[in-house]
Amino acid sequence: TMVGLCGVPQRRFRGLVRFLEGYADGEDAPYDDRPADMPLPRFLRVASDDLKAFYMEARMCQRQDHRNNDLQRWFWSETAAGALLARVAERLTADGDERAAQGIAR
Repeated sequence: TMVGLCGVPQRRFRGLVRFLEGYADGEDAPYDDRPADMPLPRFLRVASDDLKAFYMEARMCQRQDHRNNDLQRWFWSETAAGALLARVAERLTADGDERAAQGIAR
């Protein structure tokens, strides 16, 4: 599995998604599972990577015939998680961190 970069166990992803939703909505609430030595833009990037990997790996188990382009298209155009991560990237861009935003929604 490619999930685990941000340090949040998969069983706690519901809280991670809530944190990402709040961030995308303009909130600046702390997140207790974020490593203290990891800057917020970096955490958002690796947390987004974990969420994408979680979705992609699950989809690959369901649709073994799908190729990477199919998986990317599905994730970004058909899932709520894809829409959420696009909103997180938009906020990062608005806050002046285009590099982190591009890492999330490329």
